[in-house]
Amino acid sequence: MTRFTNDELTLVSLYSPGSRKGTVEELRLMMDFLLPDETELESLAERTLTKLESMTDEEFSHIHKHLILNIPPSIPGIPDHDMPGS
Repeated sequence: MTRFTNDELTLVSLYSPGSRKGTVEELRLMMDFLLPDETELESLAERTLTKLESMTDEEFSHIHKHLILNIPPSIPGIPDHDMPGS
């Protein structure tokens, strides 16, 4: 199974619409808007794309499910009614 770093998983969780193909498309779109000095983010996105493109949809589904299950229901110190969508 493909191993992602924490930074790569964060990028996936931010840009994933729920599918591997969709995540690849969203990351590529995001990269079109990077500024010339955002080389670290570009490198991170390229590494993440390489891993996403080499994995199966089934592997992605497992990772995505794990990401969704580990999102905290609220941020400590912020009442739920202050959270977006509450």
